[in-house]
Amino acid sequence: MGGLLNQITMEILLLSIIISFASLGFRAITGKGMIFYFLRKPFDKLAERKKSIQESISTATSKRIEFKNEKNRLEKAKKEGESIVNEEKRFGILKDKIQVQTNILTLIASPNKYDWLLYIMKPFILCSTCMASVHTLIWFPILTGEFTYEVVLVMLIVAIFNTIIWSVVEYLEKE
Repeated sequence: MGGLLNQITMEILLLSIIISFASLGFRAITGKGMIFYFLRKPFDKLAERKKSIQESISTATSKRIEFKNEKNRLEKAKKEGESIVNEEKRFGILKDKIQVQTNILTLIASPNKYDWLLYIMKPFILCSTCMASVHTLIWFPILTGEFTYEVVLVMLIVAIFNTIIWSVVEYLEKE
């Protein structure tokens, strides 16, 4: 019994290592500056666009809040008897412009507009940990000739291997 268990364990570990190297190899050759980056490039641009839109929205929102605070200050000064008609109109107009800009960015160029596409492509090409699931589903039956419950265990092991190895690769690339 112990020999059979060791054989199954070694087989699962070997399958996990092979599938992990296959998926990490695919992740590496689709990285920036690599031969198959053209597969990944549109999704990188989507992520960059989403980040840019979110920054624009937060900037417009913070400016709107800043102008609202200034308008409150002006209203307080007005209650105290100061003449601030021109400044009040200017700040009101600027606040409205910022509100319109925020609404346009939110409605037309919503940062979440293409989230579904990023979520769908994440396990195929974007995330090394997520790629473990798809690559295991592809490679396990090819390597073993069958599709058994062991696929779940192999998938988890591949996800752990991919996470650890890709984290080390990214750390080394920073230096």
